[in-house]
Amino acid sequence: MSQKSYISAQGVYLGTFINAEPPEGAVEVPQQPFAGSTWDGEAWSVQGPTGAAINAERDRRLGTTFTFAGKSYDCDTASLARITGAATLAGFAMGAGAAAGNLRWHGGAADFTWIAADNTLTTMDAQTCFAFGNAAATNQSAHIFAGRTVKAMDPIPADYTDDKYWP
Repeated sequence: MSQKSYISAQGVYLGTFINAEPPEGAVEVPQQPFAGSTWDGEAWSVQGPTGAAINAERDRRLGTTFTFAGKSYDCDTASLARITGAATLAGFAMGAGAAAGNLRWHGGAADFTWIAADNTLTTMDAQTCFAFGNAAATNQSAHIFAGRTVKAMDPIPADYTDDKYWP
């Protein structure tokens, strides 16, 4: 059995042919290592993941959830803005003397609660809400620096989306 790979005269990979005649004008080359690699006339050039691809993976992960006190919470852009706002108010309330355990530190008529990703309610005093905001910020920072670490790898691993590279 004869197996040969070919590119067109324009350098486009045509495929690997088994016991078949290649298209007219095709040039025999070593088998393409993987989709996306290009032939430079002498060897295959492997185009790996780019910094933009790493940023996209980082941003995808940042828009999912993070864990705080054993529960998952949404962390998309809108959720993060709400978390930041609540944590800021909690910090002001703490500065004004809000006591630990006071669930009405925000000035409302009901206990302060946050909705977790599983749609359950979590009550939070000002200290807990402030720590919640800190956890969200820490999650953001950890992902940003993990992305930077992956982009600095030479070469960038093809499996850069694997959880082992991310917090």
